[in-house]
Amino acid sequence: MDLKYKILLIKIVYLIGFILDGLTAIDMILSTFMPTAIAIPYASMTPSFQFAMGWGASLMLGWTVLLLWGLIKPVERRVILLFTIIPVVLGLAITELLINPSFFMSMLIFQFCFIIPLFITGYILSMLVDKNDV
Repeated sequence: MDLKYKILLIKIVYLIGFILDGLTAIDMILSTFMPTAIAIPYASMTPSFQFAMGWGASLMLGWTVLLLWGLIKPVERRVILLFTIIPVVLGLAITELLINPSFFMSMLIFQFCFIIPLFITGYILSMLVDKNDV
């Protein structure tokens, strides 16, 4: 595979992560202030839920910016892809398994069948690209 296409594929991985995290952050922000969330289950207007969503949204926005930063130099910053899998995606999956695995089954399937393989592929491709070629 041509170097140009490898780098393009790696950038697409970062971009997908950036978009998904950005949308999730927006949903978390909205669920902090609205009684019904778009995709956040168990939404409520209790102060503890609002606090947790506010903190979670801040962290999600931070990770969104981190993926955008990785997109600028995708090969040199490939460790971001690895950190996105462990602990972020696996941490979310473990939480879903502990809370209500049957409710989160579609999300778990999406994470294990799409997100994790996608980020592993991006990481492996970035290792195959010689830094001197970038």
